[in-house]
Amino acid sequence: HSEGLSRLADGRVLCQVIGSDPVGFLAAEHVAGLGASPALLVKPLDAGERLPVHFHPGRAFARETLGLSFGKTEAWITVTADADAVVHLGLGTSVPASTVARWVCEQDVAAMLSAMREASVSAGQVFFVPAGTLHAVGAGILLVELPEPTDLSVLLEWRRFGASSGVEHLRLGCERALAALDLSATTPERLLVRASDAALADQVRKLLSEVAAPYFPAQRIVTGGGTVQLDQSFAIIVVLDRCLQPAADAEVGEW
Repeated sequence: HSEGLSRLADGRVLCQVIGSDPVGFLAAEHVAGLGASPALLVKPLDAGERLPVHFHPGRAFARETLGLSFGKTEAWITVTADADAVVHLGLGTSVPASTVARWVCEQDVAAMLSAMREASVSAGQVFFVPAGTLHAVGAGILLVELPEPTDLSVLLEWRRFGASSGVEHLRLGCERALAALDLSATTPERLLVRASDAALADQVRKLLSEVAAPYFPAQRIVTGGGTVQLDQSFAIIVVLDRCLQPAADAEVGEW
């Protein structure tokens, strides 16, 4: 019922606190461009099964059709992946809208998956997923997802996941919702798929190119046990690994 909204120790909802003094929290330049929203959202996503074939509308569609400021371009930072883990990401070739509509009507999931690009996944890989890109995260993948701050999803594959109340097409009707889908072929270069360097020389490494800059940045930080100085900004830090040193007088097994 709370939609997972963050609360402070005194019980107040964080977004309401920021809304009471957005300039104080976010600075005037940010508020002028993006309002009282920090415009950041991070999700840890542990796919125990293959997730449904779906896509997210972009900003223009969200603004014109839903009256929202943000669409849902996203990026994935892979934390762990099973040896045979894959993602289905984008279309291999251009597909007519009528074909996609038929897939949805008949719930022909096999046709959906066969039309999509399949990519093997390993820990450390980073994927940039522009709004409108058809995708499905496979089983056995733990990732950190960086989406624009919305929950806008259009499910092409809805029957197996019990979504048939209208939420599967944002209550817009299937035809209208599918207008936000990118029907063109997706090249790997468009998705900026890259593997991070495990032996980082620098303490802070950018993970996404400038194409992602209008939506969010992503950095990998390696402290090496020391102090890292970051640029001043509103940020979300996800700890993926840590090295703990035992206290001088600690018993075995205590840290």
